[in-house]
Amino acid sequence: GTPLTLENITVDPPKGSEVRVRMVSAGICASDAHYIWGQQTDADLDFGGKPVVLGHEGAGVVESVGPDVKSVGVGDHVIMLWLPNCGKCPLCAHPKTNFCMSVDPYSTLYHEKGVTRMKINGENLLSFLGTSTFSEYIVVREVQVAKINPKADLKTACVIGCAVGTGYGSVVNIAKVHPGAKCAVWGLGAIGLSAVLGCKQAGAATIIGVDINPDKENIAKQFGCTRFINPKTLDEPIESILQKEGGLEFAFDCIGNQQVIDSAYKSLCPWGSLTLIGT
Repeated sequence: GTPLTLENITVDPPKGSEVRVRMVSAGICASDAHYIWGQQTDADLDFGGKPVVLGHEGAGVVESVGPDVKSVGVGDHVIMLWLPNCGKCPLCAHPKTNFCMSVDPYSTLYHEKGVTRMKINGENLLSFLGTSTFSEYIVVREVQVAKINPKADLKTACVIGCAVGTGYGSVVNIAKVHPGAKCAVWGLGAIGLSAVLGCKQAGAATIIGVDINPDKENIAKQFGCTRFINPKTLDEPIESILQKEGGLEFAFDCIGNQQVIDSAYKSLCPWGSLTLIGT
């Protein structure tokens, strides 16, 4: 519930299977902002009053590696993965998910046994989701970095590890939108726009972008929306309008608001499906 502060910290060298990264860019997600706004929910982490470096979307260049690191080397361009990918646990090996079990959001607050690689005046600084992309240098587990093409723009690649994978993957891998489909996406932030992009590349014929911010209309259409609806400008519920048009085959909630979830569900045709992306 208090503003971020700019501090000088120390970042220790990586150990074992850790990687130290010089950050180039970071994305800002509402999951970070919840703590700044003082709007934590039961689903959010409890830092126990300890200082923490926020940020879980980022791109940078590997500065040094621990002795056990094999997948990346010094100079590689990488993005951060707030959700680890060990490639070995039962869920990483499962054909329908890669919701890795190797570490959890609480264990990633520390690097090992209550110790972190980041310190301020000798005190441990917690690492948000093990990534802490708001720091100029970070130490992350090898399972939380992915090497990317060095030709990619690091200033925009920062959102791939969270927003893009979440929105795009929900459309392509979870909902499996088909060519000619009729879709709508509620919430046109980075996740929602990534879902729109997924619908477009899947060949959807109708892609409706829904947002109460009128400024989102232009960028929504740039990403592939065939239509933009602002529910606050309607004379009747959006679900009533969409039902009169035959309903949706695919609806995507990228907000997590109960009223939005209800509207999206009620907008479906009899065989339609709703994918809940917001939390």
